[in-house]
Amino acid sequence: MNKIITALALALACIASHATAAPRTYGSCMRACAEVGPSAAKNEQFAHRMATLNDEKSKETDPQKLAQLKEREASIIEKHEDDTEKLCRYICEGTPQQ
Repeated sequence: MNKIITALALALACIASHATAAPRTYGSCMRACAEVGPSAAKNEQFAHRMATLNDEKSKETDPQKLAQLKEREASIIEKHEDDTEKLCRYICEGTPQQ
C-alpha cells in the first residue's frame, strides 16, 4: 500500500512539475523523478538507518567490525538508490524512449 501511495505521489509531482512542457521522453521523466526523489517516509527511514549505523560506528573500535559497518553502510546507500531508481522506472515505463 505504501509503495502505491509513494508511486502515485511521485507520479503526480512529476506531472505537476512538467504539466506545460512538451511531451516527455523516458530520460526526461527519469530525471524529473530523480529530482523529486523518494517520499518523506522513505527519506526518514533512510536517515534513521544511517543515524543508527553512525552511532554504532562511533562506539566501535575493532577494525574488523568497523570494516563490516562500512560495508553495511554502502549496502544501505545502494539499496536506497536502487529503490528510488526502481520506483522511477515504474513511474516512467509508459513514456516514449525518444
